[in-house]
Amino acid sequence: MQSTDTQSDQIKGELLREGGYHYNFEMMSYVNRKTRKVFSVEFVEDNDDAELKRCIQSPATESGWTFNFTERPSQTMRCLLEQTYNEMYSIGVGVGCMSQK
Repeated sequence: MQSTDTQSDQIKGELLREGGYHYNFEMMSYVNRKTRKVFSVEFVEDNDDAELKRCIQSPATESGWTFNFTERPSQTMRCLLEQTYNEMYSIGVGVGCMSQK
């Protein structure tokens, strides 16, 4: 019989795959390029299946990336992360922090 943690990990993995997320080894996060949403490993591990599902299903924002991290990044860090993900996934400048400069 599998442990509850193992079952929860499998459910979370399935939710992320079905939601269009892939694991980015360089950034150590789960990313959906289309919706511009990012989940840190810590966020996925620290929250239950229901919270992860709620965040995956929440509407994407029109302006920039949505970062689901255990601790909210500072505005400066958020801008650096947005710039990095925009470059990594060839998303044009003009969304999020980069459009405010």
